[in-house]
Amino acid sequence: MILLFPESPRWLIDHGREQEGLKTLARLHANGNESDPWVQAEYLQIQTAIANEHELAAKGYRDLFTDRSSFRRLFLVVALQASVQMTGVSAIQYFTPDIYKTINIGTTESLKYQAISNVLSVVA
Repeated sequence: MILLFPESPRWLIDHGREQEGLKTLARLHANGNESDPWVQAEYLQIQTAIANEHELAAKGYRDLFTDRSSFRRLFLVVALQASVQMTGVSAIQYFTPDIYKTINIGTTESLKYQAISNVLSVVA
C-alpha cells in the first residue's frame, strides 16, 4: 500500500527536486493549487528547516562525541536501546521454541506461533 503514496515533499525538496515537492504539497493540501498561501508557507518552512539542518549537520563520527547536542542524542539512543534490551523480550523470543517444547508443543507449531507473535509486534 505504501507504494501508492506520493514521495515525501520534504525528501523531494531535500534532494533537489523542489518543483516536485511543491506539486506534492499542493496535491496533498490544496487540490493541486501551488499558489495556495498555506502550501507556499509550508514549502518555505520545509526549505528553511532543510537549510538549517544542512548548516548544523554533523560532519563525521567524531562530531557525535565532540559536539554537545550530537552527544546528547547519541546518549539518548544508546540509553533507549539498553532499556529495551533490559526488558528481556529478546531473550523470550529467542527461547520461545524451547518454552513451547516444555508444554508439549512441537517445534514447527512453536515457530508458527513465534511468527504470528512477531507480526503482531510489528503491527502493534
